[in-house]
Amino acid sequence: MTDAGAGQTLDLDAGVRCIADGHVIAYRINQTYPVSEVSGAHSEATAPAPYSTGFALVRHAMEFPRGTTLTFYSLYMHLQAYEDYTNDSKRQKPAYWTTQFQVTEFAKDTPAASRTGQPAEAGQEGLRVRQKPPHGSPIGLLPQGASVSIGERQKGWGRISELHGSSLYAPVAGGFVEPSAAVGGWIFLGNENGGPLVQEVMPDTSFDRVIFPLSAVSKAVDSGPGVPIKAGELIGHLGRYDSLNQRTAGTRMVHIEVFCDDSIVSFITQGRAWVEEHGPHPKDWPALGLSAEPAILRIAPKTKLYPVHDKDGEGADAPLTDVIQVYALAELGRDKSKQFTEPQQDASLGRKVNWWHVENADALGNPIDGWVREYNHASGRVTREFGQKWIDFQCLADTHDPAHTIFATSQAWVDYASGADVPGAAGLDKLSPLMGEKVYRALFAKGDGSHAADDLCNAAASDAGHYPWLMQASSRLIVKHESEWANPEKWKQLIAELEKQTGPKPQHAEELKRIDRLTWWDEVKAGVAEFPGPEVFHIHPIGFVGNFASDCDCATKFKKISAIILRHEGGYVNRADDKGGATNHGIAWNTWQAYAQEDLGVEPTLDNLKNLTGEQAETIYLNRYWEPRGFCKFNDQRVALMVYDWTITSGGASKQIQNMLNKKYDANVGADGVVGAETVDALNQVENQESLLQEIADLRRQYYTNLTVRDSTQNVNLKGWLNRVDSCLQVEG
Repeated sequence: MTDAGAGQTLDLDAGVRCIADGHVIAYRINQTYPVSEVSGAHSEATAPAPYSTGFALVRHAMEFPRGTTLTFYSLYMHLQAYEDYTNDSKRQKPAYWTTQFQVTEFAKDTPAASRTGQPAEAGQEGLRVRQKPPHGSPIGLLPQGASVSIGERQKGWGRISELHGSSLYAPVAGGFVEPSAAVGGWIFLGNENGGPLVQEVMPDTSFDRVIFPLSAVSKAVDSGPGVPIKAGELIGHLGRYDSLNQRTAGTRMVHIEVFCDDSIVSFITQGRAWVEEHGPHPKDWPALGLSAEPAILRIAPKTKLYPVHDKDGEGADAPLTDVIQVYALAELGRDKSKQFTEPQQDASLGRKVNWWHVENADALGNPIDGWVREYNHASGRVTREFGQKWIDFQCLADTHDPAHTIFATSQAWVDYASGADVPGAAGLDKLSPLMGEKVYRALFAKGDGSHAADDLCNAAASDAGHYPWLMQASSRLIVKHESEWANPEKWKQLIAELEKQTGPKPQHAEELKRIDRLTWWDEVKAGVAEFPGPEVFHIHPIGFVGNFASDCDCATKFKKISAIILRHEGGYVNRADDKGGATNHGIAWNTWQAYAQEDLGVEPTLDNLKNLTGEQAETIYLNRYWEPRGFCKFNDQRVALMVYDWTITSGGASKQIQNMLNKKYDANVGADGVVGAETVDALNQVENQESLLQEIADLRRQYYTNLTVRDSTQNVNLKGWLNRVDSCLQVEG
């Protein structure tokens, strides 16, 4: 992606963001951009062409179904150099960079006088290190100019993780303290005496080499190694990459790719098998922390697009689709003019069915549009699919040109690229088995392939029959080939073939110099455990992310009410009369045993449950209850809170609500005891949400009262339960 291309529609100041949760396992920062020297287009004089070799490599893990894990990697290449950040101090730097904090001249703490009144030696000024913030006992003082690394941060304070050879003044004049005593201590990171007490600095050892965060070298699982990073957090910004051939100046770009080893094949196979077996059963999904609602709409070829959203609305000239098209339902749903919900439930499905206005292409490649019914569309095949089924993704592998051309040989590429007078230079038979019979035929099933190379090179063009239909199909091809960031010798072979025809050219020599500085694979493989070899499957980043995308920011919605839930649940309790056993923040012992390791990366011990933080509890609530059960789909957040708060205290809550919906509102939902899409939809259909909220509150109070009638040992809990109901009602919508 370049600043002059797709970057024109994006917020480039916000930077490049991580595609998924993971850990940064390797990165490289250019202090200043390397420069290639090339001749100008109309002059013998050379012109500088800066380029970035900076990158960040992130390791991720995806589990589906339970016990089946795919380790994959995202790469962000050609990132902005450090010099650009120093020239623009307002631009945010990536948090994973290994920075140090240097004590400034504004830090003027001094050792206390001894008990005998002995003052500190002249010049012993610096920054006090405390056992804990903000008033913990002094450990010592870091001299002005000392540099340390900071780990944990807390309300303007930082915890020292490394000293980098810094000395330490004793806290009391005439005393002595080992410098190592400062590790684990806290320093204030704010301003005093008219300026900042510390300034963030990058040591020279941080630049122009591959950096491995210390924990990245231990193991390949996603729970520990590397610097943790969340989806959407800053990776960097677009770096300079001036072309040697086009003589462009000032170009900024980033190259993003996703890759993994051969395990992707079995991972997809197992995921599809699980979806085939369990997809129709909504109860099976929440245990995996996933929604039971399909997220993708797929329109198959030979499907008629209706001019109106009506079963009898086909008409005489309804266009017929010729390509597969998939949509994220979340994306379609953003435009309400493209959605129509039938007013009555479908008898065979037990819920209301949507019609969607979609686009496609006909047999001539011309754009067409119209309406399809998401279930039992009469004139073609329309289905709702789960992202975990990897619908229409294909893993392709075969022999290919290691020099990254689409041809079987480098010479065939030279002939095609130079326009040589060679018969059938663009033909299918000139392509490699991988790019010909596999990739080309996956995209172009028809035709004799006489212009196969042209077709592949122009697949992204806006001509009829190409964009966006082939771009979407291309984004679902997972192709195995050697990484371009390994084995630089292959490029020398390619240029050698080219220069047999063109003769030596200075830009070719400069390009080879660039390649030597750009490659990193062998170094990372030597430095990171279980990193794969360079022959890997490449997944299109946009196709990959889009397959699992959702418009619902469940975490944000949950954050608005999570404080109420945590307040209701209280702290650690282990009463003999509580049949659920030990709990903390409402996380019961059996829940803790099931999800502590998987969701938090900690052992499910009683001590760890006692030390459970509110943030950790929120993670379990979000992953195991709020998101998979569809609570972020509620139209009214007060109703969502009331239902959610009830369901986490009572196993019978869901069935009570379902029975009420059926009895009073003729909802016809299955009373299966699970809050899912059907129940949420029925609750959303109630016109008066305020009245509904009060009805659920009354039902909930009666439920708790009945519990104590049946079991008098629960009387001690009744007041707290009823207070929870009242607390939920007091929340503003």
